[in-house]
Amino acid sequence: MSIINTPMIKNILKALAILIALLVIITLVSPDTQKRKAKNTDATPIVFVNDALGASLSVIFQDNMALIQTTEGTSFPLMSISSASGARYTSEDGTLVLWNKGDSVTIFLNDEIIFEGTALGGAGLSAGSDAVTQKLTSAVWVWEKTQMNNDDLFEPLRAGAFTLTFTNDGNIYGTTDCNGFGGSYTLDGTKISTSEFFSTMMFCENSQERDFMDMVSVADQVFFDDADNLVLLLPYDSGSIIFSRQPNIQE
Repeated sequence: MSIINTPMIKNILKALAILIALLVIITLVSPDTQKRKAKNTDATPIVFVNDALGASLSVIFQDNMALIQTTEGTSFPLMSISSASGARYTSEDGTLVLWNKGDSVTIFLNDEIIFEGTALGGAGLSAGSDAVTQKLTSAVWVWEKTQMNNDDLFEPLRAGAFTLTFTNDGNIYGTTDCNGFGGSYTLDGTKISTSEFFSTMMFCENSQERDFMDMVSVADQVFFDDADNLVLLLPYDSGSIIFSRQPNIQE
């Protein structure tokens, strides 16, 4: 058997390929894009590692942006785009895409995977919770639609009736076409979970209340798309609940 076919040599070659690809990324991203840094880079960078290849990179998630930082000291932003599963960020020309779900990232260059990694220690994404909380609590969120990955589409029969409001102390309140409801929520980076909801008990015929509350209660990921909509992701990559922003009168 040729020595170049051994697992060790293959891993070394893969690691070299990742380093070369990252250098190519830097040259492909336009100078204007590289200069447009995140407005506030005080957030803690999250280190993602690929143990098998011995490769790593850092990413800052902030303000609908993912700021990739290379080991050479170069950094450049990718902007958030709509995604039915996880959070996606892309360069202006679309050649470079970062996909983030939970504590893992995958980076594509021209649709080819050039890096896959997991947050160091498995807890890196919690550093972004403050930024997510700040944005969640800055508005009243109005349900516009739920897009399922099998192309099913659910929309409110009464526009503007279904809303969510998040507070800084971990409470969530909602309205429907019938009752009001509430509970608590917790964030771990982009992961969200809610308590069992309580609600008023008025009966309304043909209400969509139960369907709406059931969807919200099982959502497990949160991000904001390029139109500044709130997107709650449903489990098992099954779909997205999309909310538009209204000013929070409590702000």
